Amino acid sequence: MHAGLVDETEELPVTPIAPAPEIDDSEIAPLVVGEQVKTLYRQSVPVLMANFVNALIVSALLWGSIDRRVLVGWCGAMLSMCVGRMLLRRWYWAREPGPEDSRRWASFFVAGSACAGVMWGFCGFVLFVPGSLSFQLLVAFVIGGMGAGAAGALACYLPAFFAYFVLSVAPLIARLFLEGGDVHMGMGAMVTLYALGLVLVARNVNRSMLDAFALRFHNAALLEHVSHAHGWLEHAKRSLESRVTERTAELEQRTRRERALAEIGRRALGIQSLPEMLRSTTEHVAETLGVSHACVLQLQLDPKMVRLCAGVGWKKEHSGRSFELTDWDSRAVSTLASSDPVLVEDLDAHADDTSYGVLRDHDIRSGLSVAMICGDGPFGVLGVYSKQPRRFTGDEAIFLRVAASLLSNAVERSQAEAALRKSEQNFAALVLGSPDVILTVTTEGIVESSNPATKRLLGYTPGELTGRSLSDVDLFTSDGKLVIDRELSALVSGEERPPLELSMRRRDGKLIDVEVNQRLLQRDDGSMFVQAIIRDASERKRAEKVRAELELQLRQAQRVESVGRFAGGVAHDFNNLLTVILSNLSIVESDDLVQGDTRELVGEVSQAAVRAASLTKQLLAFSRKQVLEPRVLDVNAVVSGVEAMLQRLLGETIHLEIRLGKTSTTVRADPTQLEQVIVNLVANGRDAMPNGGTVTLETSRVYLDDGAIRRLAAKIGAGRYVAISVSDCGVGMDEQTRLQVFEPFFTTKGPKKGTGLGLATTHGIVVQSGGAIVVSSKLGEGSRFTVYLPYTSAEPAPRRPSSVTNLSAVGNRTVLVVEDERLVRQAARRVLQRAGFDVLVAKNGAEAIEIASNESAAIDLVISDVVMPKMSGPTLARRLEGLRPNIKILFVSGYTGDELSQSGSVDEGVNFLQKPFKPDALIGKVKEVLDRS
Repeated sequence: MHAGLVDETEELPVTPIAPAPEIDDSEIAPLVVGEQVKTLYRQSVPVLMANFVNALIVSALLWGSIDRRVLVGWCGAMLSMCVGRMLLRRWYWAREPGPEDSRRWASFFVAGSACAGVMWGFCGFVLFVPGSLSFQLLVAFVIGGMGAGAAGALACYLPAFFAYFVLSVAPLIARLFLEGGDVHMGMGAMVTLYALGLVLVARNVNRSMLDAFALRFHNAALLEHVSHAHGWLEHAKRSLESRVTERTAELEQRTRRERALAEIGRRALGIQSLPEMLRSTTEHVAETLGVSHACVLQLQLDPKMVRLCAGVGWKKEHSGRSFELTDWDSRAVSTLASSDPVLVEDLDAHADDTSYGVLRDHDIRSGLSVAMICGDGPFGVLGVYSKQPRRFTGDEAIFLRVAASLLSNAVERSQAEAALRKSEQNFAALVLGSPDVILTVTTEGIVESSNPATKRLLGYTPGELTGRSLSDVDLFTSDGKLVIDRELSALVSGEERPPLELSMRRRDGKLIDVEVNQRLLQRDDGSMFVQAIIRDASERKRAEKVRAELELQLRQAQRVESVGRFAGGVAHDFNNLLTVILSNLSIVESDDLVQGDTRELVGEVSQAAVRAASLTKQLLAFSRKQVLEPRVLDVNAVVSGVEAMLQRLLGETIHLEIRLGKTSTTVRADPTQLEQVIVNLVANGRDAMPNGGTVTLETSRVYLDDGAIRRLAAKIGAGRYVAISVSDCGVGMDEQTRLQVFEPFFTTKGPKKGTGLGLATTHGIVVQSGGAIVVSSKLGEGSRFTVYLPYTSAEPAPRRPSSVTNLSAVGNRTVLVVEDERLVRQAARRVLQRAGFDVLVAKNGAEAIEIASNESAAIDLVISDVVMPKMSGPTLARRLEGLRPNIKILFVSGYTGDELSQSGSVDEGVNFLQKPFKPDALIGKVKEVLDRS
């Protein structure tokens, strides 16, 4: 779309309304508790009044049977308790606490209920008249009645009910059984059964009230959803109505334009003269687009002059006159040279321009013009103009272009009818303007004519080919000549032939790819000839080649990704097996009975298992599937820490030169993986210098802008980075090797001298850490690898000191091992039991939850595999934390997939141990987690 034109086909934006969030059980729970507390405090007044009134009744009836001082003291305590609970109720309603404070207020109420229960329990046990069965029955009746009232008033919150009911009824039951005798024992049994019945009643009432509260909040949420959905539908309805209205108006405008074009086309096909056709067309265009001026400017013989051959709104003296292009519209030249519409949006913006003379005389502000192309050249310009600033739409531009096209066709038809004898010349003009070579050939293969494109494509002028046989001109290879002869014979015999793709030889001897379309035609005199259209297919061939190369690269990338996925899957099972092997070998090695050759063989097997574990880690690293444990660290400190190891790695013939940056070089990365990156790059530099030399290791802090990132072809954003460069003066690499250097299993070393995973591993670690690695090299001039890691201003985190001092001093600790692989599960249990731990095992998450729910003793630590069928390790951890809030979790895995972290990095606070591991690593990690506060 040309600049300044409004695209009417754009979709109108509709602002979406996010659906109302649903309320789940975790959100309803505090609301239900709040409603329980409100109900308790709302019903507390009649309960308190019943407490005090019943206390007065009991005191009055026992006045002559119990020491009056005891009765007065008990009544005073009961009154104080009732007053205190009334004040608590007043305090609650004065503060109107929210759901988040409900449990605290519920505990206050439970404490008050417990005090009331103690008062009535005191009555049932102490204010018990020995020997008077009637008074005893009275006390039992009053306390039982108070318990029945509590079942209705306090059942909405069972802790409050039990706090009151147990403390009030239990002393009475105890006193009845202590009295002895058949009557008292019977009364005790009856009161016990009565108490159990009240407990069941209270429990059923509590369930009913909780269900009612939850149902109320669910209904409220449902109403909110319905209201929200209704609002969204109303909004969608209004938006749709608005869009329908706008689209209807747009369709009406398009219909009006289509009708105008139909009328223009009808007149173009009619018998109108050309001037009448141009006049009526400009009137239709002006009326349809709602402009005050429209015109057709015809290009004159002088290319700088145009004539106003038809128009609407112009002064009479301008009609039929010729004007210089710059006097009419300086952009008319652009219109004639462009295939796109040309827009003058606001003529006042060109106040300093001395052109636009005619337009300024008519107070024109905006205009839109398109070229009219007739035959092999422009006929002129069709333009519309407005006295007000106006932005023409894309549909209006298309309408004007189609109208110009119809006018052009009318002009061509008029010219053809006026000069029928020049029809062959008009056809020749069409042939001359074609970018493709057009040949007419006799059925015997003699060239009758060719167009000028022959010179551009084949290097021959049309006259050089005319009258010559295709066999005599060196246009085709030997195979091409056979194909042409066969195709010509087939055409002459009446067969339909598909397009040909072959090579043709230019005059300079260069072969080009072409596409040939040929057909057999008949002249008016009945003679037959072949028309061949030859199109240059070189660009298409090159595009197909590029596409094939891109598809090859895509397949290569897909193969690498498949290897990565395969490596991750293999790592999971392989690391489980290595864990079992390393654990059992370590136990065997620790056995004093294993000596001599057997111990040596066990050691060799253990070393082979460690090497296999290292290979697995490399596979995970290049596929970016290993789990990182990043933290803030100083790159300079990491380099200094491995300097001694690097010196030993390089040997005596290679000198290591380290240049540490003066500014801060802190990054967030896995320290072990960063050390591996440095070691791999230095080792690569060593291998590139078999005769010795110098490896230079540099660190610095740099800022990369967008231009630098493009030059480096790095897939990172602009910002501050810490650069780690390793350069050597070795044999270097050619460009093909440099492009393949990070591919897995690619190596320039001989057989049995490397896996080809070193640099692939390095690349995977760097990319997974959010950085990039680039390499520059030339044959014989050495190589330079530069790693860019995002800089962070945070302070480096100190290493946590190991808390493992004595692997056998573990105390009485219980560990739950959750592992779906039987051998790994048995190995872990054996190692932990040898270290003194009490070990529970589960083969999946469901079994672990069952053990945690039923186990009465404390479980100090859960060791869980990350990838397990049905329930992953993180999911199990969340379920266990709900059962045992303070339980500690240690994840172990050889391959976590996306279960532990989407980024591949272990988040802070997550305890993780990579498989495979030896027993001492497992015990050390277990004690580190257990000892950490």
